[in-house]
Amino acid sequence: MKFLIASVAALASLAQARVSITSPVAGAVLTAGQPFTVTWNVVSGSPTAPVTLALRMGDANNLSTPVWVIGTVPASAGKVTGVAPRTLVSGTDYAVAATHEQDINYSHYFKVDGAPSSPKAPSPSPPTSSDTTTSTTSSSTPTLTTTSSSTTTTTSSKPTTSSKPTTSSKPSSSESEESSESEESSEDSDSGASRVAAAVGIIGAACVAALF
Repeated sequence: MKFLIASVAALASLAQARVSITSPVAGAVLTAGQPFTVTWNVVSGSPTAPVTLALRMGDANNLSTPVWVIGTVPASAGKVTGVAPRTLVSGTDYAVAATHEQDINYSHYFKVDGAPSSPKAPSPSPPTSSDTTTSTTSSSTPTLTTTSSSTTTTTSSKPTTSSKPTTSSKPSSSESEESSESEESSEDSDSGASRVAAAVGIIGAACVAALF
């Protein structure tokens, strides 16, 4: 009975599919956007059964989610090649999983050169004192210009000295002297005429007296 049980266990072990991945090996590098080849050997099981090769990333206890399915071919092919996606993120915790007749085997960990991890966006820095000073100076300039314009407008609205009477409208001293001389000459002429008239009157009276 024990022999029979051992024989059944041995047959079950031989019937279990086994695919051993020979490439990539530890230290290999997969470059995003470039062809990548996986090779393996069929240890046991049906060589005509399909084997699916997939790239996985993560801890050895958490490699259940494929990152990229490289291809599915008969196990007897022993090799599959695919072009790695350009979206792969760089890392050293990648491995290839070979699924054959419900059995999964993994390669060694290797490196992927891909797109860099998305960096965190830098937070905006607060304005420095120099920025504040520059902003204040710039905003004060229009105020100074406006003040200058207002002053100019106020000055131009005042009457100028040209609107005031000038000294040329006043009589000059020479005109006053000429006017005085004219008045004196007029007075002298009047007194002289009076004297002549008086003399003529006297002479006339003398002549009339002589006739009589």
